[in-house]
Amino acid sequence: MKSEKNSRGELLRNRIQRRFPSCGPRLVEFPSGAFMIDIDLQGETYVVEYVPRFGTYGLSKMSTATFGWEGYEEDFEVPDALMDRIEILCKSSE
Repeated sequence: MKSEKNSRGELLRNRIQRRFPSCGPRLVEFPSGAFMIDIDLQGETYVVEYVPRFGTYGLSKMSTATFGWEGYEEDFEVPDALMDRIEILCKSSE
């Protein structure tokens, strides 16, 4: 059975997939409980991140983000706020 830390990424990926099916979320999980979900919006790949030691969710454009790690371009305390931001990005690409 997976730990709650590891299932957090699956739950969020599934939530993104249900709400925004065209963005094709792709999940990568790490042993620490951190995860990244690549999503395609506006012809751009965005990366959703979660790092347990920060306890926040991040969103960055893959083309402008510095991985390795300088932080998120945008951060969110709760998944609902992240989902609202993804929705805004989806609507602006219509």
